[in-house]
Amino acid sequence: MHSFDGEFVAGGHDDTRKKVTLMVAAMSQASFGERLRSNHAEEVIPFVGDREEIQLDAIDARVLAVVITGGMGVSAKVRAAAKDAGVHLLSSRYDTATTVFLARGAARIDAMIEPQFTSLSPETPLSSARHVVAGSSDYVFPILDSGKRLVGILSKSHFIKPIPRQLILVDHNELSQAVKGAGDLQIIEVLDHHRLASFNTDVPILFWNSPVGSTSTLVALSYKQHGIEIEPPLAGLLMAGLISDTLNLTSPTATPIDAKVLEDLSKIAGTEPAKLSESIFAVGSPLLTLGPCEVILADCKDYEEDGHVFSVSQIEELGFSHFYEKQKELFEALEAYWSKQASYFAALLVTDVNTQNSLLLISAPPEFLVTITYPNRAANLFELNNVVSRKKQLVPYLLDCLHKINASIS
Repeated sequence: MHSFDGEFVAGGHDDTRKKVTLMVAAMSQASFGERLRSNHAEEVIPFVGDREEIQLDAIDARVLAVVITGGMGVSAKVRAAAKDAGVHLLSSRYDTATTVFLARGAARIDAMIEPQFTSLSPETPLSSARHVVAGSSDYVFPILDSGKRLVGILSKSHFIKPIPRQLILVDHNELSQAVKGAGDLQIIEVLDHHRLASFNTDVPILFWNSPVGSTSTLVALSYKQHGIEIEPPLAGLLMAGLISDTLNLTSPTATPIDAKVLEDLSKIAGTEPAKLSESIFAVGSPLLTLGPCEVILADCKDYEEDGHVFSVSQIEELGFSHFYEKQKELFEALEAYWSKQASYFAALLVTDVNTQNSLLLISAPPEFLVTITYPNRAANLFELNNVVSRKKQLVPYLLDCLHKINASIS
């Protein structure tokens, strides 16, 4: 009834599920009677216009219901007959053809539901998804989030189509630090200021690796190189990145190029670097706003050297007081990450932006710990005075320690 916006003239709603036969009464009275007798009348719903003789014959045969189409009126005689026979009478404002078409579309959805199906999650790696799809007889695979809500659909044909995605690596050039699946995509450009890693490309690409203090500097220079104007809001964002990376040009990684770019960005954004720097470093302590595991992952980079995988995280603080309060929890989180990644060691560099000194908390094998020559302040904790740069100071030092280990083994 709802599918064709019908109204009851006699009878009412009946939620009982029944098998029905929809019959268009576009025939003579004799032909209709013969056709009606060839079916179970109690399962038939005829669709008829203002042909009263057909309406009465259907009611006399005790059909399930009669649908009067075209918005035609129903006589008192037909109403009374339907009431006495217990036959439902419905009125539709549409013509017969449209009413039948709409009624046929009123199938219940539960008959179409398949409760057993294979689904994927948005976090499923592409390689794992291919394996699941290949071993399934299904053709369509819903993508369900953690709340079991549908967020997408994949079909087997999607895995046949080539993936047109291309990737640009920004602020890193090691695949271990890239997004998952980066090795399966075409890398077309690298914009970075870190040490070079080893990865291959099938075709020549633009590889811009410059020893400046911040990738924000390279992004700003890219705008200038291509003659594109930097809007004030973007200039402010690039300033924030540059200031954060170079500790407002006080880091040993800062270069004259960084200083010149920061000066130019300051003019565009209308903001003094010193004022913005004060706002950035006054936001709050990561140790107070993040949990131990979040501290480890907030700015964590994975490296691979001489067959060893290791990670170095870094946070910046205004003093070390909060670190000492949470040293035990941080070390437990660091060890958990070390174990989960199955890496050779995992380190956390905590830098005091005021004194330009750092503390190194590290989870590593004993033979690696003894190669560290910085002052040992506690178990797995070292004091690194005048060390603020992970890229230029700490990672090269740790690589040297790693090389010493490998040299002693060989």
